[in-house]
Amino acid sequence: MSVADAVYASCALPGFYPPGLIDTRLCVDGGVIDNLPVSVASRGMDAVIAVDTGSSDLEPENDIATAGFASIYVRAATTMMHALQLAPFGAWTRPPMILIRPKVNHIGWFSFSHTDDLLEAGYTAAMEACKHYEECISWGIGVFPRRAMQITVDRAKCIGCTLCASMAPDVMAMDSQQKAYPLTPVVEWSPADGDFVHHCPTYAIEATRLDAEATRPVAPPTVDPTREPTTRKTG
Repeated sequence: MSVADAVYASCALPGFYPPGLIDTRLCVDGGVIDNLPVSVASRGMDAVIAVDTGSSDLEPENDIATAGFASIYVRAATTMMHALQLAPFGAWTRPPMILIRPKVNHIGWFSFSHTDDLLEAGYTAAMEACKHYEECISWGIGVFPRRAMQITVDRAKCIGCTLCASMAPDVMAMDSQQKAYPLTPVVEWSPADGDFVHHCPTYAIEATRLDAEATRPVAPPTVDPTREPTTRKTG
């Protein structure tokens, strides 16, 4: 098996490229099954650094219906992979994970003319997230970095669809007038939290990062502080 064949097979996105033949197997892009293999990468590790470039905020698309098949397909595939990547985060505990999500959703999948912008976005996001590496190791559980966020609901926009309350019942609820409201206005979120905000059909929910990060008691280290942590990167 050649490297070129393996790389092609790993990029063979269904609908765009035919499967790649590896020995006797037809292979496609691994994102069809697991687009961020953190579960595999975490085995035997004290920490995981995951770089997710496929779950940036899904911005509203005003003219997707007239954009043609390719744009509609990419939008659908992005939504699918976004959902797949959220799956492991819901119950993630150990090892602790630093989740890096550079803002690259404004650059098309098949654009090869924004290399500098992509490198800069990745570097900026990584440097910001890795400031929390020591906190991640000492806290020893969950997804990092964690930041204080304030949730607000525009009642005039809320149509009472209950989608937010069904997706995040521990965070959102409906009042007596069938308007959504946050159970706790200020929450401590990692980049893996708050997906329901972007699913609101009328964009009535807003999550704003607070200047002062949430405070919490310092947890005792869960690993031997004299031993160098074993860290695996995935992305």
